[in-house]
Amino acid sequence: MEYLIAFILGWFIGHRVNDALNRITMRDLLKDLGITEQQLRKLAERHRIALPDSKDSQLEEIEIRIEEHEGTLYAYRTDTDQFLGQGPDRDGLIQRLTENLTNVRLVVSKEQGADHLLKP
Repeated sequence: MEYLIAFILGWFIGHRVNDALNRITMRDLLKDLGITEQQLRKLAERHRIALPDSKDSQLEEIEIRIEEHEGTLYAYRTDTDQFLGQGPDRDGLIQRLTENLTNVRLVVSKEQGADHLLKP
């Protein structure tokens, strides 16, 4: 009887440790490949796979691009080219965007002008 309990306990602990290691490995692999959670969710939706909600997924994600013209920063949605706001500098643009957009998560990639938001 003691061997059976030891076997079941060992199997349970081994299963949990293996699961944790697999999750860590997969997370690091996806991070190294540059695959975002939003991309994974879009792929899962396309293939009708249900995923659990995460704390970040509760907010709608909007991909934006930042352009600079004559010293003024402009923000646009990447999917619709809708103008979202402008500001004389990084802080002004962020203030304007937070006035107009609530309960959303804005995402801007380096290719879409994220460098304009870096502090000098």
